[in-house]
Amino acid sequence: MITLICTKCKATLEMDDAFAGGVCRCQYCGTIQTVPSHLKQSSRGAVVGSNSGQKALYSTKAATGAGLPSSGLDELANVVASSGLASGLANRTATPRVDYATPATPKSSKTPLLIGVGALVAVLLGVIGYLLMSRSTAPAPAPAPVVTGPAPVPTPGQSGSERAKGPQFLDVPIDGAKVVYLLDRGQSSREVLDPLKAALYDSLESLGADREFQILFWTIPASEKPNVNEFAYPKGATAKANPDRIAECRKKFEDLTTSGRTDIGPVMVEAMKRNPQVIVIATAKGINLDDTVVTQVEKARGGKPVVIHTFDLTHSGDGASVLKAIAAKSGGTYKHIEPGALRSR
Repeated sequence: MITLICTKCKATLEMDDAFAGGVCRCQYCGTIQTVPSHLKQSSRGAVVGSNSGQKALYSTKAATGAGLPSSGLDELANVVASSGLASGLANRTATPRVDYATPATPKSSKTPLLIGVGALVAVLLGVIGYLLMSRSTAPAPAPAPVVTGPAPVPTPGQSGSERAKGPQFLDVPIDGAKVVYLLDRGQSSREVLDPLKAALYDSLESLGADREFQILFWTIPASEKPNVNEFAYPKGATAKANPDRIAECRKKFEDLTTSGRTDIGPVMVEAMKRNPQVIVIATAKGINLDDTVVTQVEKARGGKPVVIHTFDLTHSGDGASVLKAIAAKSGGTYKHIEPGALRSR
């Protein structure tokens, strides 16, 4: 037999050795406690106190007084103790595991992403619309002011993007009722003769029907007794710059070509016989011009108020010094225009 002291009410309990290592219930207070297994080997009648280390598994608050009557709970404890289930319960040291339901993972939502993309598209459309409206409502540029006065003379050697209005020759204004053109047809002009004739006809058309003109191409030197009217239109006089006379002029010089050596002296003398207000001189002689040309022109002019415009048709402006001097002495304009620029007009 095993003798055990209740850990609750301190009553002495006796039980069979089979309860060793199991549990028992106090018949007085109902406390369920373990029965140490070593008590089975103890001498009969050994009493284990409350300080033996066993723990109560179940206890009920005892009513005042001892010897409480047995209840259904007492019977249940006795059944458990006698069936050996209490031994299995005593061997469990781990706290029973409670399984909790794992919450379901929330599904990711694409709504915020779609909202962000929509907002970005709206902003881009707004910016594009603003730019289009700004461009369509931008004020038109103010028109360039109209410049009055003589047309500007293009830079020497260039054709000039702005064409002179009114009477002109190669965009140099002509101010005179009577104009004589002295054009060089010597061998040095073989590269520019055709575009030079085109510039001549353009100038004639700019004069208007009320102005008069004569054309004299340079001839052989005076020492060789040239015929100054051989390459002249009209001969010995001037003509109105109307369409009919311009057409006759075109026909006259249609087949004109360059020749050998030419000189300005004879035609300059002939030109002064027409009493012109303006004389136009155009040549490609370049370095072949010298101060004797200036002397010939000034001698023929004889101090008369005739404005002489000179045009250098060489590649590098080799005749600049002579032609500039002629223009300066008469109050005219000098212009250098390269052959390529002349052909591209």
